[in-house]
Amino acid sequence: MLNQKRWLENCLNGMKWASLILITILTLSGTALATISYTLGTIPNPPSIYTGDSTTVSFSIANNNLLYKGMCAVSVDSSPWSSEFPVSAGHSVTQSISVQAPAWGNGAGSVQHTVNSYCYSTLDSTKVYQSTSFILTYTENPGYIASQVINSVQSAINSAQSSINNAQNTINDAKNLGADVSLAENKLSNAQNNIQTAQSKQSSANSYYASSNYNQATNTANEAKSSADSAKNDADNAYSIAVQAKQTAQATKDSASTAITSAKKAIDSASTSKTEAQNAINDAKNIGADVGSAQTFLDAAISKLNSANTKYDEANSYFNNKKWNDAKTIADEAKTYANDALTNAGITKSTAIQAKMNTPTPTPKASVSIDLHGEKTDVVLGEDILLKLSAVNYISMPKMHVQVIIIPPSGMSVTSSDFSKSGAGQFTSDYELDPGGVRDIEVRIKSNQVGDFNVKGKVVYYFGEEKDKYEEKPVNLPITVRKEPVDSLQNSITNPAQKSIPGLGVIVGLIGLLFAIFLKKKWQKK
Repeated sequence: MLNQKRWLENCLNGMKWASLILITILTLSGTALATISYTLGTIPNPPSIYTGDSTTVSFSIANNNLLYKGMCAVSVDSSPWSSEFPVSAGHSVTQSISVQAPAWGNGAGSVQHTVNSYCYSTLDSTKVYQSTSFILTYTENPGYIASQVINSVQSAINSAQSSINNAQNTINDAKNLGADVSLAENKLSNAQNNIQTAQSKQSSANSYYASSNYNQATNTANEAKSSADSAKNDADNAYSIAVQAKQTAQATKDSASTAITSAKKAIDSASTSKTEAQNAINDAKNIGADVGSAQTFLDAAISKLNSANTKYDEANSYFNNKKWNDAKTIADEAKTYANDALTNAGITKSTAIQAKMNTPTPTPKASVSIDLHGEKTDVVLGEDILLKLSAVNYISMPKMHVQVIIIPPSGMSVTSSDFSKSGAGQFTSDYELDPGGVRDIEVRIKSNQVGDFNVKGKVVYYFGEEKDKYEEKPVNLPITVRKEPVDSLQNSITNPAQKSIPGLGVIVGLIGLLFAIFLKKKWQKK
C-alpha cells in the first residue's frame, strides 16, 4: 500500500515536472511561433488583351503559421493597399486583381506589373512583405483601328472631291478656249465613278462599325479609302491634262489672233496702195496716157485684195468658233493675198506714173465754149438785169479751172451772191469743170440810172495743173436802161410783174376827175 502510494506520488511528481517542462518549452517558443510566415503565389502571364480593355489575374497567399491566423493586404504597382483580409493558420486564400491595358491608340505592346503584399499574425503586428511580377501584353483595339480608317476615308474622299472640282473647272476653262479635253474628261469620269464607290463603301463601313463588327468595318473602310485615293489620282491626272490642253489652246488662240491682226494690217495697207494706184491711173488718163498695163496690174491687185478680204472674214469666222488652227491658217492666207495685192498695187502706181511721164501734156485748144448773154437786155430803171455766163469744158480736155471777172459800168452794181468783190468796180468768182462738164453762172446787175451801157468782163481759164498756160476770153454785153413808157392802164393791169410808171397814178386820178365833171354837167342839162 505504501509502495502504491509512493508510486502514485512519483507519478504525480513526474507529471508535474513534465507539465512544467512543457509549459517552459511552450513559453520559450511562443514568441517565434507568433511571427507570420506566408507564401505569395506566382502569377502566370495573362493572355494578350486589346488596348483599353482590362483583365483579372489571381494569386494565392498561404499562411504557414499553424498556431495563429494572419492579416494580409495587397497592391498593384504603386496603387494604394487594399483592405486587409484574414488568412487562417495553416491555410491559404486566393486573391484577384484587375489590370488594364493602355488606352486606344497606343498600338501593341507589353507592360510589367508588380503585385505587392504584406501579412502579419494576430499575435505579432510585425508586417512581412513579399512581391511578384507578371507581363501583360496587348494589341490595338479593333474598334480604334476601324474608327481611324473610317476617319481617313472621309479625309480621302474630301481630298478627292476637291481634286475633281479643280479638274472640272480647268476642263471647262480649256473647253471655252476650244481645247481638246476628251482625255481629261475620261480621267475625270473615272474619278467620279471611284468617288461614288468610295462613298458607298464608307456608308457600309459606318454600318459595320455601329454594329461593333470592327474587323469588317476596317476592311470595308480600307476598300473605300482605296477607291477615294484612286479617284484623287484620276482627278489629278485629269487636271494636269486639262492644264496642258488649256495652255496649248491659249497659245494657239494668241497665235491666231496675231495672224488675224497682221492680215488686217496687210489688207489696210493694200487698200491704201490700191487707192493710190487708182488715183495714179486717173491722173495718167486725164492727159491721155496709155494705162492699159497699169490697169492690168490694178485688176490683179483688186482681185487679190478681194480674196484677202474673203479669207479674212473666213479666218474671223473660224476664230469665233474657237478653231484657232484653222483661223491662223486662213489668216496667213489672207495676209499672203494682201501682200500680193500690195505688190500689184505698187506696180500699178509706178506703171501709171511712168505712163503719165511718157505722155506729153495735151495743149489746150484756143477755142472753148464760153458765152455771156442776157435774159433781158432792155430794162427799166431799178430793174435787175439777169445775165447768164455759160462755160463748157470739152470732154477730151483735162479738168478746167475758170475765173469769171465782171466789170459793171458806172450806175450799175452786181447783186449776185456767188460773186465776191475783189477790187473797186470788179467782181470775181472761181469754178472747176471736169471733162465734159457744164456750168451756168448767173450774174445779177442792178440798174441805177437810165442810158445805154456795156457790161464788160473776162473769163480766165487753164487745164489740169498748167496755170502758166492760162487763156483769157473777153465778154461784152450791151444793156439799155430806160424809164418806163406811159402805156394804157390795161398794160399795167395785164403786166403786173412790171413796176408801175412814175406819175401814172396822178394821171389816172386826173382823168377820173374830169370824167366825173363831165357826167355831172350832162346830168344837170337833162
